[in-house]
Amino acid sequence: MNLAAIVRDGDQIHVAATTGSAADFELATPSGGRRVHINSASQEELETLPGVGPVTAQRIIEYREQVGEFTDLDDLDQVSGIGPRTLENLQDQLAFD
Repeated sequence: MNLAAIVRDGDQIHVAATTGSAADFELATPSGGRRVHINSASQEELETLPGVGPVTAQRIIEYREQVGEFTDLDDLDQVSGIGPRTLENLQDQLAFD
């Protein structure tokens, strides 16, 4: 268990008993959740993000192809259809590397 990990709403923390190893247990929700790599994600992967449907996912891909890679959340704000609320929902779910 990573004692320095940030706990987010909805995360499940499993503490293994002193017998056995952590490898013996499968976690229902991985710690930290799954991040989508915005610069390489497919349309289907983008659509798994909250507030991103088929049209917005396509706009993200088109922007990426025309302008280049996203370097941070502010770049994503340039995509039509993505506003402050969507950015807030996405901030912990995206990777920009």
